[in-house]
Amino acid sequence: MILFWIFKGLFDAVEDRRKDNKKSMIANIVFVIAGLGILVWQGIQFFLYK
Repeated sequence: MILFWIFKGLFDAVEDRRKDNKKSMIANIVFVIAGLGILVWQGIQFFLYK
Protein backbone atom coordinates (compact mmCIF):
# COMPACT_ATOMS: atom_id res chain seq x y z
CA MET A 1 0.00 0.00 0.00
CA ILE A 2 2.82 2.38 0.82
CA LEU A 3 4.52 1.60 -2.50
CA PHE A 4 1.33 2.59 -4.32
CA TRP A 5 1.26 5.82 -2.31
CA ILE A 6 4.86 6.57 -3.29
CA PHE A 7 4.34 5.88 -7.00
CA LYS A 8 1.09 7.86 -7.08
CA GLY A 9 2.77 10.77 -5.32
CA LEU A 10 5.65 10.75 -7.80
CA PHE A 11 3.28 10.63 -10.76
CA ASP A 12 1.19 13.48 -9.34
CA ALA A 13 4.31 15.55 -8.60
CA VAL A 14 5.47 15.21 -12.22
CA GLU A 15 2.02 16.22 -13.49
CA ASP A 16 1.91 19.20 -11.12
CA ARG A 17 5.34 20.30 -12.35
CA ARG A 18 4.09 20.25 -15.94
CA LYS A 19 1.06 22.35 -14.93
CA ASP A 20 3.21 24.78 -12.86
CA ASN A 21 1.36 23.94 -9.64
CA LYS A 22 4.29 24.23 -7.26
CA LYS A 23 2.41 24.02 -3.94
CA SER A 24 0.77 20.74 -4.86
CA MET A 25 4.05 19.41 -6.26
CA ILE A 26 5.85 20.15 -2.99
CA ALA A 27 3.05 18.49 -0.99
CA ASN A 28 3.30 15.36 -3.15
CA ILE A 29 7.08 15.27 -2.73
CA VAL A 30 6.66 15.52 1.06
CA PHE A 31 4.26 12.55 0.98
CA VAL A 32 6.73 10.57 -1.14
CA ILE A 33 9.56 11.32 1.30
CA ALA A 34 7.34 10.30 4.23
CA GLY A 35 6.46 7.03 2.49
CA LEU A 36 10.10 6.29 1.77
CA GLY A 37 10.96 7.08 5.37
CA ILE A 38 8.34 4.64 6.63
CA LEU A 39 9.62 1.92 4.28
CA VAL A 40 13.24 2.44 5.36
CA TRP A 41 12.27 2.52 9.04
CA GLN A 42 10.24 -0.69 8.79
CA GLY A 43 12.98 -2.37 6.76
CA ILE A 44 15.59 -1.54 9.38
CA GLN A 45 13.33 -2.82 12.16
CA PHE A 46 12.65 -6.02 10.24
CA PHE A 47 16.32 -6.82 9.73
CA LEU A 48 17.50 -5.76 13.20
CA TYR A 49 14.86 -7.62 15.21
CA LYS A 50 14.58 -10.74 13.06
